[in-house]
Parts: sequence; structure tokens; C-alpha cells
Amino acid sequence: MGRSGRPDLCRAELPALTVAGVGDAGHFLPADAPEAIARALGDRLRTFDE
Repeated sequence: MGRSGRPDLCRAELPALTVAGVGDAGHFLPADAPEAIARALGDRLRTFDE
């Protein structure tokens, strides 16, 4: 399976969690994709205001 399928796999395996695809990154995601993580968290946190 390529990396692009991982968010779908996580959603299937962990249905009670919110999963966001943040693109390709290495082992330590915060160092490799900090902007994508911040964007995903911001998007999720905004849903609490609705």
C-alpha cells in the first residue's frame, strides 16, 4: 500500500478517531510536516465552534 492509502486505512481501523491526511512525511511527523499538522488541527478545532 502506498502512503496515500494510509488515511483511509486509519479511518477503517480506528473509526472512533478523527483522521486527517497531511501528505507524505517521515517517521517524526511534527518535524517533517509542521504546517500540514497545524492546518489539520486548526480545521478540526474550528468544528468545535459550530
